[in-house]
Amino acid sequence: MSSQEEKIIELSKGKIFLLIFVAIAFVVIGIWMLTLDSETIEGFRRFNSPTLVFGIGIASIILFGLMGAIGFRKLFDNSPGLILNQDGFTDNSSGVSAGQVPWSEVVEIGQYEIQRQKFVSIYRFRRVRRRRHRLPLWLRR
Repeated sequence: MSSQEEKIIELSKGKIFLLIFVAIAFVVIGIWMLTLDSETIEGFRRFNSPTLVFGIGIASIILFGLMGAIGFRKLFDNSPGLILNQDGFTDNSSGVSAGQVPWSEVVEIGQYEIQRQKFVSIYRFRRVRRRRHRLPLWLRR
């Protein structure tokens, strides 16, 4: 790449819509699980413990509600998902994006394909930061 050349990869809005749809469906299923009474749950052949069903319902609402919120936020985010340039790359592809990563921190890059979906994995060397003391130097003597 030349010094001015950048490769920009946009986020897939269709996949974000799919994520939001699936998240809403699982939140609705979680709410349905919480509305079941104990007698109905105990009549099931499997998963006949009310505590287990209510726990799965609460976990479903929390986990998929968070996923839906992140997807909804990304739906209106117009920044590109990944920017590659000579200095490194900028990751903005998920709710826990890495931000700007210089090429000097990259150890290995791998490419995978699962069911026609391409994935890139980047292994990065993390610098160990020195522990900061809470007291100033003149008080530590």
